[in-house]
Amino acid sequence: MKGFTLIELLIVTAFTALLLSFIVPITLQFLRVQNLVDTTNTLISSLRDAQNQAVFQNNDSAFGIKFSSDSYTVFQGSSYTTRTDGEDTSITLPNNVTLSGIDEVVFAKRTGIPNITGTLLLQSGSKSMSLVINQQGVIELL
Repeated sequence: MKGFTLIELLIVTAFTALLLSFIVPITLQFLRVQNLVDTTNTLISSLRDAQNQAVFQNNDSAFGIKFSSDSYTVFQGSSYTTRTDGEDTSITLPNNVTLSGIDEVVFAKRTGIPNITGTLLLQSGSKSMSLVINQQGVIELL
């Protein structure tokens, strides 16, 4: 007779379950960290884009970003409350990423100097990444 015995099947099943118990958590942690890195890079890109639009005086206006815990909005204008609504670009953060720190930053037209300096903190579980906007408008990842 050909085939597998019950003992052989149980050993293979136990070995597979043991292997998966190590691989699944490591994979989920990797995906969580990668999601945080991707979100941080997208935010840096959005900040630099708003700053560049202000420097190049797109529509002869300042540009800024309004932050909330689960999203941010790139806007045209000297503040979020007086912005040009039709020019908004909203980005929703992934479910497991939260954003905290400064509430709003506006880059002055021609110079790109921010109206406020501070730190933005992106978190996903126990991992976090910090962005700093300094007085000269330099955006740094810490």
